Amino acid sequence: MTDVSELGLDIEDALRAHPKIRIHGAPKKYLQAYITAGGFVFAAERTGKSGVNLWTVPDWRVKAVAEKRGLTVDLDEPFDHLDDPTKYGRHSGIEKVNELAYLSLFKIRVSSPAEALEIVGPLLDRIP
Repeated sequence: MTDVSELGLDIEDALRAHPKIRIHGAPKKYLQAYITAGGFVFAAERTGKSGVNLWTVPDWRVKAVAEKRGLTVDLDEPFDHLDDPTKYGRHSGIEKVNELAYLSLFKIRVSSPAEALEIVGPLLDRIP
């Protein structure tokens, strides 16, 4: 079984320390959900050794920041198994976050706490 990584914990510490980000819901073993002051929910995995997946709402501002950094932005669907379209098709921890479970989400792999904070930066405040 995969263990929580040092990188995952470093990213979690950075997100928890930000004044506009709060823990959202009970912690999951391999994933933590957060809510921003702007009311946006997102999640961060905790297991990647060289990169950690962030799961965000498909907000064009997030995509612009990620692509400017040269990061890949995947649009991920909750039910994408070709052999069984009724089977949940992504990280099982996401299914337990009501606000994210059945939405299309951006999946963005980050490699540092600073990168994670920059990617979620557009979600910190309400859309002007």
